[in-house]
Amino acid sequence: PDELTHPEDYLAPTGLAAAVNVALELGMPLLLTGEPGCGKSQLAYSLAWELGFPTRRPLSFTVKSDTQSKDLFYHFDTLGRFRAARIEGEEADARRYLRFEALGLAILKALGRQAIETLGLIGCIENPPEHPERSVVLIDEIDKADIEFPNDLLLELDKMEFYCYELQKTIKAKTRPIVIITSN
Repeated sequence: PDELTHPEDYLAPTGLAAAVNVALELGMPLLLTGEPGCGKSQLAYSLAWELGFPTRRPLSFTVKSDTQSKDLFYHFDTLGRFRAARIEGEEADARRYLRFEALGLAILKALGRQAIETLGLIGCIENPPEHPERSVVLIDEIDKADIEFPNDLLLELDKMEFYCYELQKTIKAKTRPIVIITSN
């Protein structure tokens, strides 16, 4: 099955290739709609592979019915931090309980290692890039989300930044990731 779905074999129709080129030129997200299984998500894999990005895979996030726009950036394990504070008897470092998701990782990678260190987040990202690095982000199955989610998402994608309440810091991308959104 991996050989059948390898990105090098993906052939985009002419209209889709033109839409991708426009989205790349404008730095805007691309919304793909279609029947389940028609290859919408595979476009993101093909782009990451074709553009030669280091991982050759998109940073992927699958939307669920309870997803909020903040979930695209990071998750914070509040219960784990509380438990550690009770056991350790002191304030546990908030960074230990952060897990960055697809869009948050793309923004961090777009900053590069030095900026990630300056933010104090070097331990929160696996293999931080030495230099700013562009990513492909796949936001899959947006149609499963709450009705307000797409509106919130558009605001987040426009600003390409997020505020991490636990660290009291705003993290903003220097380079916009390539964002592919799919919907059935």
